[in-house]
Amino acid sequence: MNTTISTMLGDAVSLATALGVLVAVFQLWQSIRLRRTEFEDRIENEYRDLIRNLPYEVFLAASLDEEMQKNLRDEFYRYFDFCNGQTIQRRRRRIGWRTWDNWKDGIKDNLAKPSFKKAFEQILKDNSKTFSELQRLVDEDFARDPVGWRPRSSKS
Repeated sequence: MNTTISTMLGDAVSLATALGVLVAVFQLWQSIRLRRTEFEDRIENEYRDLIRNLPYEVFLAASLDEEMQKNLRDEFYRYFDFCNGQTIQRRRRRIGWRTWDNWKDGIKDNLAKPSFKKAFEQILKDNSKTFSELQRLVDEDFARDPVGWRPRSSKS
């Protein structure tokens, strides 16, 4: 009978230990999710601050006049730098796939607009190595998740 109590006590301790480990794992997972969400929220706020400097005309289907396009060059540059950074963060798995899917669609929609497209082409023309991660995303027609990208082979 003493052996039975000892066995039951050992089983209870093992079960309690297993439950403790599960609770700790769950709490760690929740903590990671919370930190990622806070990080993503900061980036979204940065995006809102960034686009606040762009006139609504850039989000319309019509092209901007040359002077306005030229005057907004710095703002477009900052936007593309931001998008390149988002792509890098996704590649590093710092952005969740659901958030990335939403952001990627927004980047794709904006780059399809004449003013964004023209600005991006001009910046790449001036320096083809600028925004290489964003350029790769565009080159691949937004079809592949940066998390799965393999390093590009260097061609001489």
